[in-house]
Amino acid sequence: KLGPEHPDSLATMNNLATILSKKGDLASAEAAFMSCLELRKARLGYDHPDTLTTMCNLGAFYQNKGRFAKAEAIHRECIELRRDKLGPEHPHTLDSMSNLAALYDSKDLPAKAEPLHVQCLEARRRKLGPDHPSTLASMSNLALLYNRQGDIARAEPLYQSCLELQRAKLGPEHP
Repeated sequence: KLGPEHPDSLATMNNLATILSKKGDLASAEAAFMSCLELRKARLGYDHPDTLTTMCNLGAFYQNKGRFAKAEAIHRECIELRRDKLGPEHPHTLDSMSNLAALYDSKDLPAKAEPLHVQCLEARRRKLGPDHPSTLASMSNLALLYNRQGDIARAEPLYQSCLELQRAKLGPEHP
């Protein structure tokens, strides 16, 4: 029998919060994320990977709802905790960095976003390889930032490289 604090029950609660958010039931989604986060902290520990997943999801929830100060604080905390627990170049740590960079992109703060995008791209190249989908996403994100700034000289080669790697990896007929 699974109780309300069983890891499977908490995973379902986290997933339900995501669905509630997508449906637009924001109050219920926030309550479910918060409840899941508190239960996971108590049951699994503050820095357990599942706890950090819920924390990151809560940060994304706040970001999507325009609550940027809360989202930024949570994203920063996720980066720090994941860096300490998983390492600075673990894919989950890099995902958290990318989330914070995306928040800065959405707030038109390129000076804060760029170093995070560059660090993610370099680490993903080292850890995952140059043609991994996450590496290519980082490359595209950095190119987009440069493009938005009007820095075509830096954006174009990144886009070209990204396109070439995607075609080589996926084939020219890939949708």
